[in-house]
Amino acid sequence: MVKKLLKSKIMPWVSLMVGLLLTVFIIIILILHTDFFAFVTGRTFSSYFFSGTRFSLRVDKIGGNPLKNLKIEGLKIRYNGDDFSFDVLRVDEIQIKYNILSVIKKESHLDRLVIVNPHLWIKPDSTGTSILPSTGGGLGGMAPEFTIDDLVVQGGQVILQGDERADAIRNISMRGSLHSLGNEIYLAIVEGMGENLNRDIFLVGLNGDIRWITDSALKKGRFNDGGLLILDELNVELSESAMILNGTIDPDSLAFYLKVEAEPLEIEEITRVMNIETSHYGELQGKFIMKGVPDNVNIKGIFNGTFSGYAMDGFNVDITWNKSRIKINNCRGKFNGAVVDGKGFYTFDRTGILDLDLDAREVNLAEGFIPGRDMPRTMLNGRIKLTYHLQDEHLIFSLDLDEGHIRDFPFDQATLNGEYMNDTLYFDRILMFHPSHTVSSHGQIIGDEEITFF
Repeated sequence: MVKKLLKSKIMPWVSLMVGLLLTVFIIIILILHTDFFAFVTGRTFSSYFFSGTRFSLRVDKIGGNPLKNLKIEGLKIRYNGDDFSFDVLRVDEIQIKYNILSVIKKESHLDRLVIVNPHLWIKPDSTGTSILPSTGGGLGGMAPEFTIDDLVVQGGQVILQGDERADAIRNISMRGSLHSLGNEIYLAIVEGMGENLNRDIFLVGLNGDIRWITDSALKKGRFNDGGLLILDELNVELSESAMILNGTIDPDSLAFYLKVEAEPLEIEEITRVMNIETSHYGELQGKFIMKGVPDNVNIKGIFNGTFSGYAMDGFNVDITWNKSRIKINNCRGKFNGAVVDGKGFYTFDRTGILDLDLDAREVNLAEGFIPGRDMPRTMLNGRIKLTYHLQDEHLIFSLDLDEGHIRDFPFDQATLNGEYMNDTLYFDRILMFHPSHTVSSHGQIIGDEEITFF
């Protein structure tokens, strides 16, 4: 009797509920796959993330099973400016895998997120500030709280638009995890790759942590609306160079402060990274601090290795690089066996000029100070001022020296002015003092053989 009652009275209602749920589920899936739903979703997220800003979000299509996975196609974040508009970010496809019960919690949890062919275009506005998406009034500058266990980027591209031309990093791939606390987002990178074919640069390895602090978590006035990127033990490996980066980057102004441990830095590769045209070569190791913006960088640190054939040992540098010129605020240490301490500048224009004002000790010109040229054996100690034109290998010098010798000819004090060109060392003025002799002369030394003095 009870079984008949259950079967005749209750089961039809159960069947009806199941049928209704299935119908609703099917309707949801059908609605989910419509362009109208994609449009409404884009408008909703645009209002949520970018309310009160010049950015908008659009989605072309959404599909998948809403209980466990979604596929979003044609996601675009657009900048709508007074003078121009463009797509800052375009993503061909986003694949999301999750457990529905984990998603509806206060802190959403995604098992896997795959971003296919993301293209990021960074352009400056009229003030020179990089245009990057920033959250607005809808969030109060905060991102939602969520965790992504497995984050994958495939076929990415970043275009950096400069004043005269654009630079592009292509074929970007990355794998890691992402965790958001609202005003802070943590990205743990397990592996990454990319390339810049214009500069012949290949990123073959990347791992470490990147943290993004939103503008709402920063003190007002310190940074722009793009927040702040913090690098924590970020290991960067290029084809010939490797380094560990710690520090901060302001995405809006591209201002940075980085502590770098390099083992090694391949000079030709690094100058391509910095977009410097030069014929210098060599390999350096060291620890240094870089700060500034891309076209005005200050570098302070200690280096060992070789630079264009010159040996550097415990060499401290404080230099400022500004486009085609390096200002040497101070350089101190062992350089080709000599101990130097001084300042100067170096230009990267067509002629190339190195200008130095040094206090130098134990300088032996025969130790390859002019590459490919024979120079006399010397022991020079004192103040050395020189200007070297790289294109025609023309050296102009002025020396105010303490005790030393030139080709074993001794002096206690000496003043020498002259120049070096075409394998010939010219002395416009030589004045030497020694207890056994005084020399006042001028003359020249050709190669390592012919000597003429007057």
